[in-house]
Amino acid sequence: MTDHPLVSTQWLDDHLSSPDLIVINAWMPPVTHPDAPPVYPNAHIPGAVFFDVNEICDKSSDLPHMLPAPHVFSSTMRKMGIGDGQTLVVYDDFGFYSAPRVWWTLRSMGAERVYVLDGGFPKWRAEGRAFNDDTPRRVQSHFSSRQQSQTDLDRSWMPGPQNGLPEKLPSPVRALNPDICQQRSTCPSPSLSRKMEPSCRKKNWQKHFRKLVWILKSPLQRLAVRVSPQRS
Repeated sequence: MTDHPLVSTQWLDDHLSSPDLIVINAWMPPVTHPDAPPVYPNAHIPGAVFFDVNEICDKSSDLPHMLPAPHVFSSTMRKMGIGDGQTLVVYDDFGFYSAPRVWWTLRSMGAERVYVLDGGFPKWRAEGRAFNDDTPRRVQSHFSSRQQSQTDLDRSWMPGPQNGLPEKLPSPVRALNPDICQQRSTCPSPSLSRKMEPSCRKKNWQKHFRKLVWILKSPLQRLAVRVSPQRS
């Protein structure tokens, strides 16, 4: 058993037929190619369901990808066949791009057993593992959104003596909300131009997600899921 937020391709391949496991393909087009079509209709991990970050968000906001209302998120997850108590493994088509965002979204909405596939679809395919273009038929399930308050997220995830970590991280880690976004300058996304802070530019998300995992490994082990898969 592990509380690490990453699972290996080998672990997923070994458990792909588990009835309580749901694989989620997280899709968000690259900021450099905003009109790029999803890979999912043509190729995805067998049984994976499609999570479109552009669609599963707060459509009333003029900022992209804001968290939807809990009841809206619950309804969407139920229709996708994602329910309470399931083990969720999120991957994307670029390795580490939109999968960490969907991981965070699900955790923010109260899901506990959520993991990111280490290396994503590129690693899965490079290893010669199975994929197809079938659309899975999943029975609707009950998903209870329990959106975490900002205070709870701060207490659980931010560094400090309470988590055995230094007061400051070795590199900037910021959680942006709409109010902050409106006050910042530039961002590579055209729809966020002049709204987000300059430090979001040209980030290597694979490097930063791995670094954040390493920094937060100790508190994650105490705060994350109580029942979680074995990482091979």
